[in-house]
Amino acid sequence: MRPEQTIFIGIDLGTSGVPALAVRGSGDVVASASVPLDSAVLALPEGRHEQPPEAWWSALCQATTKLVADLGTARVQRKQLEAIAVDGTSGTVVASNTGTEWIAQRYPDGYPEDLDAEVSKRLPSQYLAYPLARRGERFPFLVASAEGFLSPHTSDRVDCHAACLQGVAFVERLGYEVLDRVAGQEEADAKLVSPGAGAPSCAGGRRGCVYSTSGGSRSDLWMQCRADVTGRVVHRPACPESAFGSAVLAASGTIYQGIPYAIEKMVHHEKSFTPSAERAVAYDRLYGRFCEELTSRGYL
Repeated sequence: MRPEQTIFIGIDLGTSGVPALAVRGSGDVVASASVPLDSAVLALPEGRHEQPPEAWWSALCQATTKLVADLGTARVQRKQLEAIAVDGTSGTVVASNTGTEWIAQRYPDGYPEDLDAEVSKRLPSQYLAYPLARRGERFPFLVASAEGFLSPHTSDRVDCHAACLQGVAFVERLGYEVLDRVAGQEEADAKLVSPGAGAPSCAGGRRGCVYSTSGGSRSDLWMQCRADVTGRVVHRPACPESAFGSAVLAASGTIYQGIPYAIEKMVHHEKSFTPSAERAVAYDRLYGRFCEELTSRGYL
């Protein structure tokens, strides 16, 4: 059977939900489903959080049931299903508690894309936000009592949103700096240049590149902010869903010999975001203030 006819199912058992994808060997997505896990979180003392395994199983069953229904609608035959792969956060090497959860808290109906046009005019933001949705942080610093903040306080919806987008990028940059120190790598002073056309390139970044997936990567504004703050070229694949990686793993052990070859055949580049040298100056200054604020609170 040709790769474009073969179907692989990828399931990602995440902390906030269980997305599932059915992907062709060519990398085209045939069907998708997702079930949230927000209500399954149990808050415990000292900033700890747990989820009952029963909630994982229930969400996984619901997601796969929906996916199978969509496959039937797409007229996919059972003989086309080649393999399935499931991943979970238990295998995470490093993960920050600061991510996209603040979006779900602020916007229960979904990410407000209509805000991006106004927010883009207020970045870089003079408001410093650490958008930690729950108590306790594990990376890039370990503080069980850590809490999010917005300094100075503002009730302006656009300013709050801009500060939070910027704040997550600051946490990301801090995380890279921690990893670089552990690895003994020094920051490169390479000149910022525009990346070439065609295949994804790290040219234009002071410190290499990042391949970004999951929900936050869908926003061009946020992706550009992350590139500007971190000094790294940020790439987005055509399918940024986390479950897509599991589908690639399923294919790598069947029709493709190894993960690199499966990636080459299935992962397609959509867009790259190159750091702006002009905005980097402002972000560097604000990042310094952000780290000072973290230090004053005893987090660093």
